[in-house]
Amino acid sequence: MGHNGAGKSTMINTICGLIPKNAGTARVGGFNIDENLRSIRKRMGVVSQFDVLWDELTGIEHMHLFQTIKRVEMTNFDEFVNERLGDVGLKESGNLNVGKYSGGMRRRISLALSTMGNPNVILMDEPTTGMDPVSRRHAWSLIQSLKNDTAIILSTHAMEEAEVLSDKLLILDNGNIVCVGTPMQLKSAFGDGYRISMITDKYKTIETKNLMRILVPDCNFLETSGDSGGMVFTISMSKIDQLGPIFAIMEGSAESNTDIKLSDKQKKAMV
Repeated sequence: MGHNGAGKSTMINTICGLIPKNAGTARVGGFNIDENLRSIRKRMGVVSQFDVLWDELTGIEHMHLFQTIKRVEMTNFDEFVNERLGDVGLKESGNLNVGKYSGGMRRRISLALSTMGNPNVILMDEPTTGMDPVSRRHAWSLIQSLKNDTAIILSTHAMEEAEVLSDKLLILDNGNIVCVGTPMQLKSAFGDGYRISMITDKYKTIETKNLMRILVPDCNFLETSGDSGGMVFTISMSKIDQLGPIFAIMEGSAESNTDIKLSDKQKKAMV
């Protein structure tokens, strides 16, 4: 992860040999990128930031083309194509020219193409950009299943995606790795806690703030969204146990939920 210009795409493009490095080196699967790039590419899949596709070809024809380019020998190739297109939700669109695909569909076929030949390593540069929520979940499921046998380096702007997919998270800044850890480790060490977003009647913002101070004593008001009645509060990681009353209100179960211990003041506020 990292801000725009942090070096995510540059790092991926350097590892796969698309742009030359100016210092240092890297090894992929035991091979040095300076000496064995051809061997590395045989064992590598890539989802580049910009899709490498031909509008005149169908999704299935792309699969055959990449099979030829990577010199992949498969006895059950047609079965593999059907399975992989199904994994990314394109089984019904396999015979459609890619030029008619939406942006999200193009990302999905690129993701499917990166798995050609069962590579040992796959580099993915923001693979779910432009996908709708349902398609993104399909992509996440495929990536999760690939992790069993494949090392995946993935860049993303979405913390939610990083949390779902990452075993280890690296933060880049100007090409330098500034911290490494699991998503939970980094959130615990550097995060400011959780954000609570809500929408209320714009004439009841003061009343809502007072209610939040009673229900969640250690929350802090962060901002409001103009005249829409939107409000954002924050609470530190160490105080998240105070969120119980909020969830109880949402579920309508405060009175019956014996795990939530409320003070008389909180009970009165909830009423």
